[in-house]
Amino acid sequence: MASGDGRDAGIGHNGSVIPVVTPQEMADVDAEAPEPAEVLIGRAAWAVAREAVAVMGGTYGRRVTVLAGKGNNGNDGRVAAGILERRGVRTRIIEVADAPRWAGGLPACDLLIDAAFGTGFSGTWDPPPPGASPVLAVDIPSGIDGLSGEACGSPWHAVRTVTFAALKPGLLQGDGPRHAGVVVPVDIGLDVGRARAHLVEDHDVVAWVPRRDAVDHKWSHAVWVVAGSPGMEGAGWLCARAAMRGGAGYVRVSSPGAERPDSPSRGGRNGAAGNRMGRRGDCRGLTLRGGRGGSGTGTVRACACRGEATVWDRNPGGTGRGCPRSSGFGAVVWRRWRCHRRCHR
Repeated sequence: MASGDGRDAGIGHNGSVIPVVTPQEMADVDAEAPEPAEVLIGRAAWAVAREAVAVMGGTYGRRVTVLAGKGNNGNDGRVAAGILERRGVRTRIIEVADAPRWAGGLPACDLLIDAAFGTGFSGTWDPPPPGASPVLAVDIPSGIDGLSGEACGSPWHAVRTVTFAALKPGLLQGDGPRHAGVVVPVDIGLDVGRARAHLVEDHDVVAWVPRRDAVDHKWSHAVWVVAGSPGMEGAGWLCARAAMRGGAGYVRVSSPGAERPDSPSRGGRNGAAGNRMGRRGDCRGLTLRGGRGGSGTGTVRACACRGEATVWDRNPGGTGRGCPRSSGFGAVVWRRWRCHRRCHR
Protein backbone atom coordinates (compact mmCIF):
# COMPACT_ATOMS: atom_id res chain seq x y z
CA MET A 1 0.00 0.00 0.00
CA ALA A 2 1.05 3.57 -0.47
CA SER A 3 0.05 6.15 2.09
CA GLY A 4 -1.67 9.34 1.03
CA ASP A 5 1.02 11.64 2.41
CA GLY A 6 3.86 10.04 0.50
CA ARG A 7 5.11 7.79 3.27
CA ASP A 8 5.54 4.09 2.63
CA ALA A 9 3.01 1.82 4.22
CA GLY A 10 2.60 -1.89 3.98
CA ILE A 11 1.71 -5.20 5.50
CA GLY A 12 4.48 -6.91 7.39
CA HIS A 13 4.05 -10.68 7.55
CA ASN A 14 5.47 -13.97 6.45
CA GLY A 15 3.10 -16.58 5.12
CA SER A 16 0.05 -16.99 2.94
CA VAL A 17 -2.79 -14.59 2.26
CA ILE A 18 -3.92 -12.66 5.34
CA PRO A 19 -7.51 -12.95 6.61
CA VAL A 20 -9.60 -9.78 6.75
CA VAL A 21 -12.53 -9.62 9.19
CA THR A 22 -15.05 -6.90 9.95
CA PRO A 23 -15.39 -5.47 13.48
CA GLN A 24 -18.53 -7.55 14.06
CA GLU A 25 -16.84 -10.71 12.83
CA MET A 26 -13.88 -9.97 15.11
CA ALA A 27 -16.26 -9.51 18.05
CA ASP A 28 -17.78 -12.92 17.30
CA VAL A 29 -14.30 -14.47 17.15
CA ASP A 30 -13.42 -12.90 20.51
CA ALA A 31 -16.64 -14.23 22.04
CA GLU A 32 -15.78 -17.78 20.89
CA ALA A 33 -12.20 -17.64 22.17
CA PRO A 34 -11.27 -20.83 24.07
CA GLU A 35 -9.00 -18.94 26.48
CA PRO A 36 -9.74 -16.18 29.00
CA ALA A 37 -9.38 -12.56 28.01
CA GLU A 38 -6.39 -12.12 30.34
CA VAL A 39 -4.38 -14.65 28.33
CA LEU A 40 -5.19 -12.97 25.02
CA ILE A 41 -4.41 -9.53 26.43
CA GLY A 42 -1.06 -10.83 27.64
CA ARG A 43 -0.17 -12.13 24.18
CA ALA A 44 -1.28 -8.91 22.53
CA ALA A 45 0.71 -6.84 25.04
CA TRP A 46 3.91 -8.80 24.38
CA ALA A 47 3.45 -8.16 20.65
CA VAL A 48 2.96 -4.44 21.29
CA ALA A 49 6.02 -4.30 23.54
CA ARG A 50 8.14 -6.11 20.97
CA GLU A 51 7.15 -3.70 18.20
CA ALA A 52 7.70 -0.75 20.53
CA VAL A 53 11.30 -1.82 21.16
CA ALA A 54 11.79 -2.29 17.42
CA VAL A 55 10.49 1.21 16.64
CA MET A 56 12.66 2.80 19.35
CA GLY A 57 15.72 0.75 18.47
CA GLY A 58 16.26 -0.42 22.05
CA THR A 59 15.18 0.14 25.66
CA TYR A 60 18.02 1.88 27.48
CA GLY A 61 17.07 5.44 28.39
CA ARG A 62 13.88 5.29 26.32
CA ARG A 63 10.62 6.95 27.36
CA VAL A 64 7.17 5.70 26.37
CA THR A 65 3.75 7.28 26.89
CA VAL A 66 0.67 5.09 26.59
CA LEU A 67 -2.72 6.68 25.90
CA ALA A 68 -5.09 4.03 27.25
CA GLY A 69 -8.84 3.68 26.95
CA LYS A 70 -11.17 1.65 29.14
CA GLY A 71 -11.60 -1.32 26.80
CA ASN A 72 -9.38 -4.22 25.81
CA ASN A 73 -7.22 -1.94 23.67
CA GLY A 74 -6.45 0.10 26.75
CA ASN A 75 -5.66 -3.08 28.70
CA ASP A 76 -3.28 -4.18 25.93
CA GLY A 77 -1.49 -0.85 26.29
CA ARG A 78 -1.32 -0.99 30.09
CA VAL A 79 0.11 -4.51 30.17
CA ALA A 80 2.57 -3.58 27.41
CA ALA A 81 3.70 -0.63 29.53
CA GLY A 82 4.42 -2.99 32.41
CA ILE A 83 6.49 -5.25 30.15
CA LEU A 84 8.49 -2.28 28.86
CA GLU A 85 8.97 -0.97 32.39
CA ARG A 86 10.53 -4.27 33.42
CA ARG A 87 12.92 -3.95 30.50
CA GLY A 88 14.15 -0.58 31.67
CA VAL A 89 11.89 1.76 29.70
CA ARG A 90 10.45 4.73 31.58
CA THR A 91 6.72 4.59 30.95
CA ARG A 92 3.77 6.87 31.62
CA ILE A 93 0.12 5.86 31.24
CA ILE A 94 -2.40 8.59 30.44
CA GLU A 95 -6.04 7.59 30.64
CA VAL A 96 -8.35 8.76 27.87
CA ALA A 97 -10.52 10.44 30.48
CA ASP A 98 -7.54 12.63 31.43
CA ALA A 99 -6.56 13.45 27.84
CA PRO A 100 -8.19 16.94 27.87
CA ARG A 101 -5.66 17.98 30.51
CA TRP A 102 -2.96 17.54 27.86
CA ALA A 103 -4.67 19.62 25.17
CA GLY A 104 -1.52 21.70 24.80
CA GLY A 105 0.50 18.61 23.90
CA LEU A 106 1.71 15.41 25.48
CA PRO A 107 5.03 15.18 27.32
CA ALA A 108 8.06 14.56 25.13
CA CYS A 109 8.93 10.89 24.75
CA ASP A 110 10.55 8.41 22.39
CA LEU A 111 7.29 6.67 21.52
CA LEU A 112 3.55 7.16 21.94
CA ILE A 113 1.44 4.01 22.14
CA ASP A 114 -2.10 4.64 20.91
CA ALA A 115 -4.28 2.24 22.91
CA ALA A 116 -7.29 4.53 23.27
CA PHE A 117 -9.95 2.85 21.13
CA GLY A 118 -10.33 -0.23 18.95
CA THR A 119 -12.36 -1.28 15.91
CA GLY A 120 -15.67 -0.85 17.73
CA PHE A 121 -15.18 2.89 18.21
CA SER A 122 -17.96 5.25 17.19
CA GLY A 123 -18.07 9.02 17.50
CA THR A 124 -15.31 11.59 17.05
CA TRP A 125 -11.79 11.42 18.48
CA ASP A 126 -9.57 14.49 18.79
CA PRO A 127 -6.57 13.48 20.89
CA PRO A 128 -3.87 15.83 22.18
CA PRO A 129 -1.18 16.72 19.61
CA PRO A 130 1.53 14.01 19.54
CA GLY A 131 4.33 16.46 18.89
CA ALA A 132 7.40 14.94 17.26
CA SER A 133 7.01 11.55 18.94
CA PRO A 134 6.40 8.53 16.68
CA VAL A 135 3.16 6.65 17.27
CA LEU A 136 2.58 2.90 17.58
CA ALA A 137 -1.12 2.02 17.24
CA VAL A 138 -2.74 -0.95 18.96
CA ASP A 139 -5.00 -2.95 16.59
CA ILE A 140 -6.12 0.16 14.66
CA PRO A 141 -5.38 3.89 15.01
CA SER A 142 -7.93 5.33 17.42
CA GLY A 143 -10.61 7.27 15.57
CA ILE A 144 -10.38 5.22 12.37
CA ASP A 145 -13.63 3.43 11.54
CA GLY A 146 -12.86 -0.30 11.61
CA LEU A 147 -15.13 -1.02 8.66
CA SER A 148 -14.90 1.96 6.30
CA GLY A 149 -11.50 3.38 7.25
CA GLU A 150 -13.01 6.85 7.66
CA ALA A 151 -11.14 9.19 10.02
CA CYS A 152 -13.57 10.31 12.71
CA GLY A 153 -11.98 13.48 14.06
CA SER A 154 -8.20 13.96 13.96
CA PRO A 155 -6.58 10.56 14.64
CA TRP A 156 -2.82 10.27 15.06
CA HIS A 157 -0.68 9.07 12.16
CA ALA A 158 1.09 5.93 13.33
CA VAL A 159 4.41 4.72 11.97
CA ARG A 160 3.33 1.16 12.76
CA THR A 161 0.13 -0.63 13.75
CA VAL A 162 0.02 -3.97 15.55
CA THR A 163 -3.24 -5.68 14.66
CA PHE A 164 -4.42 -8.95 16.16
CA ALA A 165 -5.57 -12.20 14.53
CA ALA A 166 -6.58 -10.64 11.20
CA LEU A 167 -6.62 -7.41 9.24
CA LYS A 168 -9.61 -5.12 9.49
CA PRO A 169 -11.16 -3.41 6.45
CA GLY A 170 -10.51 -0.01 8.00
CA LEU A 171 -6.76 -0.62 7.78
CA LEU A 172 -6.96 -1.22 4.04
CA GLN A 173 -9.27 1.48 2.74
CA GLY A 174 -10.36 5.06 3.23
CA ASP A 175 -8.09 7.03 5.56
CA GLY A 176 -6.84 3.86 7.25
CA PRO A 177 -3.64 3.20 5.26
CA ARG A 178 -2.54 6.82 5.63
CA HIS A 179 -2.91 6.67 9.41
CA ALA A 180 -1.81 3.09 10.11
CA GLY A 181 1.72 3.13 8.68
CA VAL A 182 3.21 -0.38 8.44
CA VAL A 183 0.63 -2.92 9.60
CA VAL A 184 1.93 -5.95 11.51
CA PRO A 185 -0.63 -8.78 11.91
CA VAL A 186 -0.02 -10.88 15.03
CA ASP A 187 -1.44 -14.30 15.87
CA ILE A 188 -2.67 -14.36 19.46
CA GLY A 189 -4.47 -17.70 19.27
CA LEU A 190 -7.86 -16.68 17.88
CA ASP A 191 -9.54 -18.74 15.16
CA VAL A 192 -10.15 -16.64 12.05
CA GLY A 193 -10.40 -19.63 9.73
CA ARG A 194 -13.91 -18.64 8.70
CA ALA A 195 -12.84 -15.26 7.35
CA ARG A 196 -14.68 -14.47 4.11
CA ALA A 197 -12.04 -12.12 2.71
CA HIS A 198 -8.26 -12.20 2.45
CA LEU A 199 -5.56 -9.78 1.40
CA VAL A 200 -3.55 -10.95 -1.61
CA GLU A 201 -0.13 -9.35 -2.05
CA ASP A 202 2.43 -9.42 -4.83
CA HIS A 203 4.48 -12.25 -3.32
CA ASP A 204 1.31 -14.36 -2.96
CA VAL A 205 0.64 -14.06 -6.68
CA VAL A 206 4.27 -14.85 -7.51
CA ALA A 207 4.02 -18.01 -5.40
CA TRP A 208 0.99 -19.14 -7.41
CA VAL A 209 2.84 -18.95 -10.73
CA PRO A 210 4.02 -22.48 -11.60
CA ARG A 211 7.75 -23.03 -11.89
CA ARG A 212 8.96 -23.65 -15.42
CA ASP A 213 10.76 -26.83 -16.28
CA ALA A 214 13.71 -27.02 -18.66
CA VAL A 215 11.59 -28.99 -21.16
CA ASP A 216 8.64 -26.56 -21.12
CA HIS A 217 7.51 -24.95 -24.37
CA LYS A 218 5.06 -22.19 -25.25
CA TRP A 219 2.02 -24.44 -24.92
CA SER A 220 3.02 -25.32 -21.36
CA HIS A 221 2.18 -21.75 -20.36
CA ALA A 222 -0.44 -20.75 -22.90
CA VAL A 223 -3.54 -18.69 -22.12
CA TRP A 224 -6.82 -18.65 -23.98
CA VAL A 225 -8.87 -15.45 -23.60
CA VAL A 226 -12.54 -15.96 -24.47
CA ALA A 227 -14.10 -12.52 -24.33
CA GLY A 228 -16.69 -10.22 -25.78
CA SER A 229 -18.98 -10.49 -28.75
CA PRO A 230 -19.01 -8.87 -32.21
CA GLY A 231 -17.93 -5.27 -31.80
CA MET A 232 -17.10 -5.73 -28.11
CA GLU A 233 -13.61 -7.25 -28.21
CA GLY A 234 -11.63 -4.50 -26.44
CA ALA A 235 -11.52 -6.07 -22.97
CA GLY A 236 -10.31 -9.34 -24.44
CA TRP A 237 -7.31 -7.65 -26.01
CA LEU A 238 -6.52 -5.91 -22.73
CA CYS A 239 -6.52 -9.32 -21.02
CA ALA A 240 -4.33 -10.74 -23.79
CA ARG A 241 -1.72 -8.01 -23.45
CA ALA A 242 -1.71 -8.49 -19.66
CA ALA A 243 -1.11 -12.22 -20.15
CA MET A 244 1.78 -11.56 -22.52
CA ARG A 245 3.36 -9.13 -20.08
CA GLY A 246 2.85 -11.70 -17.32
CA GLY A 247 5.00 -14.23 -19.15
CA ALA A 248 2.51 -16.42 -21.02
CA GLY A 249 4.18 -18.50 -23.71
CA TYR A 250 1.27 -18.12 -26.14
CA VAL A 251 -1.98 -16.15 -25.98
CA ARG A 252 -5.08 -16.91 -28.02
CA VAL A 253 -7.99 -14.44 -28.14
CA SER A 254 -11.45 -15.64 -29.14
CA SER A 255 -14.67 -13.66 -29.26
CA PRO A 256 -17.74 -15.90 -29.64
CA GLY A 257 -19.65 -14.91 -32.77
CA ALA A 258 -16.80 -12.93 -34.29
CA GLU A 259 -15.00 -14.69 -37.17
CA ARG A 260 -11.84 -12.58 -36.77
CA PRO A 261 -11.91 -10.26 -33.76
CA ASP A 262 -10.69 -6.74 -34.38
CA SER A 263 -7.24 -6.43 -32.86
CA PRO A 264 -5.04 -3.48 -31.98
CA SER A 265 -2.12 -2.57 -34.21
CA ARG A 266 0.13 -4.96 -32.30
CA GLY A 267 -0.41 -8.59 -31.42
CA GLY A 268 -1.60 -11.62 -33.31
CA ARG A 269 -5.13 -12.61 -34.24
CA ASN A 270 -7.04 -15.77 -33.53
CA GLY A 271 -10.50 -16.47 -34.77
CA ALA A 272 -13.69 -17.33 -32.91
CA ALA A 273 -13.77 -20.09 -30.33
CA GLY A 274 -16.74 -21.76 -32.07
CA ASN A 275 -15.95 -25.17 -33.53
CA ARG A 276 -12.39 -25.21 -32.13
CA MET A 277 -13.54 -25.07 -28.50
CA GLY A 278 -12.46 -28.17 -26.64
CA ARG A 279 -10.74 -29.67 -29.68
CA ARG A 280 -7.34 -29.69 -28.03
CA GLY A 281 -6.00 -29.20 -24.54
CA ASP A 282 -3.06 -26.98 -25.29
CA CYS A 283 -3.93 -23.93 -23.19
CA ARG A 284 -3.18 -24.00 -19.47
CA GLY A 285 -5.44 -21.11 -18.48
CA LEU A 286 -8.74 -19.61 -19.54
CA THR A 287 -9.96 -16.05 -19.06
CA LEU A 288 -13.68 -15.61 -19.58
CA ARG A 289 -15.50 -12.34 -20.03
CA GLY A 290 -19.04 -11.97 -21.30
CA GLY A 291 -20.31 -9.89 -24.16
CA ARG A 292 -23.84 -8.88 -25.09
CA GLY A 293 -26.88 -10.99 -25.68
CA GLY A 294 -25.74 -14.20 -23.99
CA SER A 295 -23.46 -15.15 -26.87
CA GLY A 296 -20.93 -16.75 -24.53
CA THR A 297 -23.17 -19.32 -22.82
CA GLY A 298 -22.27 -22.28 -25.02
CA THR A 299 -18.63 -21.29 -25.02
CA VAL A 300 -18.59 -21.18 -21.22
CA ARG A 301 -20.05 -24.66 -20.93
CA ALA A 302 -17.44 -25.98 -23.32
CA CYS A 303 -14.66 -24.28 -21.33
CA ALA A 304 -15.97 -25.75 -18.09
CA CYS A 305 -15.26 -29.26 -19.30
CA ARG A 306 -11.59 -28.56 -19.95
CA GLY A 307 -10.56 -28.62 -16.30
CA GLU A 308 -8.00 -25.84 -16.66
CA ALA A 309 -7.41 -22.89 -14.32
CA THR A 310 -10.10 -20.34 -15.12
CA VAL A 311 -10.59 -16.65 -14.35
CA TRP A 312 -14.19 -15.46 -14.68
CA ASP A 313 -14.75 -11.71 -15.03
CA ARG A 314 -18.54 -11.83 -14.99
CA ASN A 315 -21.45 -14.00 -16.12
CA PRO A 316 -20.49 -14.64 -19.75
CA GLY A 317 -24.05 -15.59 -20.59
CA GLY A 318 -25.28 -12.19 -19.52
CA THR A 319 -28.61 -13.62 -18.31
CA GLY A 320 -27.69 -16.20 -15.68
CA ARG A 321 -28.05 -19.15 -18.07
CA GLY A 322 -24.27 -19.55 -18.09
CA CYS A 323 -24.16 -19.93 -14.32
CA PRO A 324 -20.99 -21.83 -13.41
CA ARG A 325 -22.79 -24.05 -10.93
CA SER A 326 -24.82 -25.58 -13.75
CA SER A 327 -21.93 -25.51 -16.22
CA GLY A 328 -19.52 -27.69 -14.28
CA PHE A 329 -17.12 -25.05 -12.95
CA GLY A 330 -15.18 -25.80 -9.80
CA ALA A 331 -16.18 -24.54 -6.38
CA VAL A 332 -13.52 -21.84 -6.28
CA VAL A 333 -14.71 -20.27 -9.51
CA TRP A 334 -18.33 -20.49 -8.36
CA ARG A 335 -17.60 -18.73 -5.09
CA ARG A 336 -15.81 -15.92 -6.89
CA TRP A 337 -18.66 -15.56 -9.38
CA ARG A 338 -21.24 -15.42 -6.61
CA CYS A 339 -19.24 -12.82 -4.66
CA HIS A 340 -18.80 -10.71 -7.80
CA ARG A 341 -22.53 -10.78 -8.46
CA ARG A 342 -23.30 -9.82 -4.87
CA CYS A 343 -20.89 -6.88 -4.91
CA HIS A 344 -22.15 -5.48 -8.22
CA ARG A 345 -25.90 -5.69 -7.88
